[in-house]
Amino acid sequence: MIHKYNAKKTEFEGIQFPSKYEALVYSHLRRLEEAGEITKLERQITVVFFCQQLTKTRKNQITTIVDFVCVKDGVRVYIEASGCITPIRAIKTKLWQYFIREPLIIYKGSARGVPKIWKMICCD
Repeated sequence: MIHKYNAKKTEFEGIQFPSKYEALVYSHLRRLEEAGEITKLERQITVVFFCQQLTKTRKNQITTIVDFVCVKDGVRVYIEASGCITPIRAIKTKLWQYFIREPLIIYKGSARGVPKIWKMICCD
């Protein structure tokens, strides 16, 4: 099956990633973790933007799955790896700014080269 953005699934350290770029960002984060700059690196974390109780048994939720989360200087930081900034990515970024009060770092680029930070959202 071909990915709509031509992303190629890849494996790194025995972990499957949906794109080479996400694996590259993970590799970069692992180096930061080994150097002691970040701790508690996790993958594929579900974050709830909005939750409304409709009935006792049914909820209406808007969620996203964040590529990575780690702790830097005692603060929980969420990290996304994007090969390109899509309209959906832009909407999720706006939702993050409105609903989530924790930092988000978005890396943008390709599997060639060093991951570069495209955008940082810091919350007070």
